[in-house]
Amino acid sequence: MSRCYGVHEARVEYAQLLREGLQRCEVRILDRDETSLALNYLHVTGALRRGDRVLVNTTAMDLQLGSGGFHVVVWGPRMTGELSNDAGHIMKLRYTPLQMRVLAIEEKASPHHSRVREADDLYRMPVVCLELHSQLLPAVAGIRARDPSLSVAFIMTDGGSLPLIMSEVAGHLTEKDWIRHTLTAGHSFGGQWEAVNVYSALVAARCALRADVAVTCIGPGAVGTGTRFGHSGMQQAQSINATTILNGMPIMPPRFSCTDERRRHRGLSHHSHTVLECAARDDLRVVVAEDGTDLSWREAAHTRPAHGRVISDKGGPGIQLLRTEFEPERARELLRYMGRPLEDERDFFLAASAAGRFAAMMVGMKEENSDD
Repeated sequence: MSRCYGVHEARVEYAQLLREGLQRCEVRILDRDETSLALNYLHVTGALRRGDRVLVNTTAMDLQLGSGGFHVVVWGPRMTGELSNDAGHIMKLRYTPLQMRVLAIEEKASPHHSRVREADDLYRMPVVCLELHSQLLPAVAGIRARDPSLSVAFIMTDGGSLPLIMSEVAGHLTEKDWIRHTLTAGHSFGGQWEAVNVYSALVAARCALRADVAVTCIGPGAVGTGTRFGHSGMQQAQSINATTILNGMPIMPPRFSCTDERRRHRGLSHHSHTVLECAARDDLRVVVAEDGTDLSWREAAHTRPAHGRVISDKGGPGIQLLRTEFEPERARELLRYMGRPLEDERDFFLAASAAGRFAAMMVGMKEENSDD
């Protein structure tokens, strides 16, 4: 029977702890006699050592996907063991070979169960709904630049990478306390708190964790097919709609590009067009950077949602904060959109930063003052 994945036996040449819970390994694929890099999630497959025999999933690299980059270890010699007695009965990756038990913030064993059981209102909490993970750093920096005292919750949905640990940016922001809480919704996993879906994650962020602002987006890696609806950007629309239904304030930075070689993503991406025109129409604030280029302003004139509004704010303060708080080379490495740096995609990063700044300004303000 043919398979939809490639799995091969390999030997570990060396294993390096990349960050807590994640190893980067060099493995030799035995039947190919070739060496390559592989990622290993310690809490899933156990720690690896030099000389270990493992199984690696090679599918992404076999397909030469641009975002593949690594093999992934699916079995190691220290993976086997009994199920722990920890609390939690919610399954993620359900009915797959790697299904796992987690403690969801909503369930009865959670210390926050009583706070989220009947909660259905975000009380106008601003929620910055991003399309791409590369917008997370500038969005949070924009919040921080406006008001460093705010408690920020990051909700990672399951349209991209599922393990939160794959996000180097989220790790840095959590360590610096720019993000106070992380929640992984749907089948994404590994946050400080797990949630069944984006609705309950938003409610938990506001009513249980007392966040002032929430930021939602998929994990690293995106999917697109060149069709109107067949892309992971539709997760952004789901977050916007969930925020609206729960009486939050959805805020969206559009996806701009001045240099993308793909025509459908040049200027305002067709992903943003679809979200704005078809999926998220009520009570939406579309934020563009007033310190961006004329291109972003011209495109913004055509983005007005049916029942929302286009608003401008400054993106520069958040970007400047990143340059101050991070080593220059580190900031340059982290601020990348489809591999392209800040200087090539200023409108993209400025819009995300401006959205964060606007969200911080809106904390505690009444809706009628939203244009002030």
